[in-house]
Amino acid sequence: MIAERYVAREIAGVFVAVLAVLLFVYATSRFVRVLGEAAAGRLPGEVVLQLVFVKLSTGLGVLLPLAFFVAVLLALGRLHRDGEVVAMAAGGIGVGRLAGVVLLLGLLAGGLVAVLAAIATPRMAAMEDELVARARGQARVTGLFPGRFKELGEGGVAYVEDLDPERRVMHNVFVRVRRAGGDDLISARRAYQALPGPGGGRFMVLEDGYRYSGSPGRSDFVITRFKRHALRLDVLARRSASRALDAIPSAELWRSPEPAHAAELQWRASLPVSALLLALLALPLSRTSRQEGRYARLLVAVLLYFLYSNGIGISRNLLERGLVPVFVGVWPVHLVMLGLALAMLYRQGGGRFRPRRARRGRGAPESGPG
Repeated sequence: MIAERYVAREIAGVFVAVLAVLLFVYATSRFVRVLGEAAAGRLPGEVVLQLVFVKLSTGLGVLLPLAFFVAVLLALGRLHRDGEVVAMAAGGIGVGRLAGVVLLLGLLAGGLVAVLAAIATPRMAAMEDELVARARGQARVTGLFPGRFKELGEGGVAYVEDLDPERRVMHNVFVRVRRAGGDDLISARRAYQALPGPGGGRFMVLEDGYRYSGSPGRSDFVITRFKRHALRLDVLARRSASRALDAIPSAELWRSPEPAHAAELQWRASLPVSALLLALLALPLSRTSRQEGRYARLLVAVLLYFLYSNGIGISRNLLERGLVPVFVGVWPVHLVMLGLALAMLYRQGGGRFRPRRARRGRGAPESGPG
């Protein structure tokens, strides 16, 4: 077991390093995107780091199979180049035992990915939706700039002509609110944001203005003059009743007959399956020589990974649209990848999956009595 522990330790060390690099790149890209939304006034600045952490947690299930694939490729590739695999084979540790170590680690990685995809990621996605909705509700008024239109969620648009130096009181405000029976147009001389009350909610309080209620193009509208009118912002920012697919629990997806829910469920199941198949594919790809270089087959491996992931994405879209039966789903892509990995292993084995045992030469003496 010393050799198996050595190989597992090498793969684990490279896996931690690769995963750290992928997480850094992913977190940087998400941070730039969230920071751009905060700079545009759609999000308050104090929630930027929270959103980046939540987004990083939701992306961990996708990054783990890729990190494990690259780790097996680099770790076993180094063992092949340094001749350690040949030395192990001379000591009776063949490729089959190395493959057993890789597959065992792949099962562990796949189990972790399965827990993340089925339980942790949906919860973090729901937390992200709630955090974004609450943060955008807080930024409804703080993100207003003089002379610009500002969306108040899905239900309205606001325009402010001027702000006081402390950016607390707005002057000459125009608000359009969309409703089922028609639109409401509100104009006011002044407006300010009210702090949440005991029951929660955020309000824009408008003073000294008019409210025009009715449908565009019709004459049956109502004009109301008011001294003070409160507009609840979190009602305007309320999202539709349908939740995002990545935030729906897996048990609810299992019971749903909708193709979109089946596609999301199969996508979550594909993540742990891909971790195991990519580990199997990394075995033949890692077999390199000293002349080929350290990253000789890394480009081929990355190309195969993108073809694999894009194939799953295309199958998922077809399933969402109802163009592919649910029992077919994304599984043909996994079968193709499994066939490719087995074919490569079969070819490297010289037409056999198990290494041939060493035969005794013709002139070798046989042991006997005396």
